[in-house]
Amino acid sequence: MLEDYLQKERSAFLENNTRFIHSGRTDRIPESLKNLIAEVAEETNHCDGFTLHLAVDYGGKDEIKRAIEKADSDDFEPHLDHPEIQDIDLIIRTSGEHRTSNFFLWQSTYAEWDFIDKRFPDFTTTDLQSSVDQFSSRTRRFGK
Repeated sequence: MLEDYLQKERSAFLENNTRFIHSGRTDRIPESLKNLIAEVAEETNHCDGFTLHLAVDYGGKDEIKRAIEKADSDDFEPHLDHPEIQDIDLIIRTSGEHRTSNFFLWQSTYAEWDFIDKRFPDFTTTDLQSSVDQFSSRTRRFGK
């Protein structure tokens, strides 16, 4: 299903100036999906309008563990899957769940959360606008 989606949408990513990136392990997904993810990421690497950040076989603890294993000093941030991406400002958690689910633990340290009682396929642009409006009205304190 994901391969079909990426094949179908890859030209739209370029048309919409959307960079596609992946976080997570690639050693446990099918080789064809691994290759397609790499191809689409390379094709859209120059795009700077939007970023579609896909997390497949991703776990926050696993990302931190892999970064620490690669690091040769106390500074392991450069070894995260995408250190060039700024920290997350807003996370919209669909499905009515009220948990972080091991999702971008390092990058979401000061993220604002919006918990939605809809499953993702039913999430609409109106819901997105509502979440963005709520986020815009918040006073962010970054842990202070």
